[in-house]
Amino acid sequence: MDDCIIVSIKPKYKRLLFSKEKIHEFRNVIPKKNVKYICVYETSPIKELSYVLVVDQPIVLPNMILEDTYGKERFNSGEMNCKIAYPINNIYEFNPISLEDLKSNFDFIIPQSFIYLDSIPKLKLYLNNVEVTNIW
Repeated sequence: MDDCIIVSIKPKYKRLLFSKEKIHEFRNVIPKKNVKYICVYETSPIKELSYVLVVDQPIVLPNMILEDTYGKERFNSGEMNCKIAYPINNIYEFNPISLEDLKSNFDFIIPQSFIYLDSIPKLKLYLNNVEVTNIW
């Protein structure tokens, strides 16, 4: 999985993503490298890495989100304090990797904004070979 970042997301957003209510991933830090995939680490109480978003080129403020979707008004007005919105094309789920396993097997550190998957070669190799289920 080249061009991939890992982000932390609160568990409440998984339902919105999987139901297609939320079709953009909002971020306030713009990666220097191109991003095609976003691996999602769910924060407490879930504490696991379990799905990946396939994304398009981001919408960067002052450009606006045109689709009627979760977060559109707050992003477009600047109220959200996010600079970019990645349109999501697909979501794939895989068997969850617990925080304990991520730390012990992959030297994983929970990202504050994001980390490049390339910076954790062992995890990248694992994710490149894991079986996934297409959610949408």
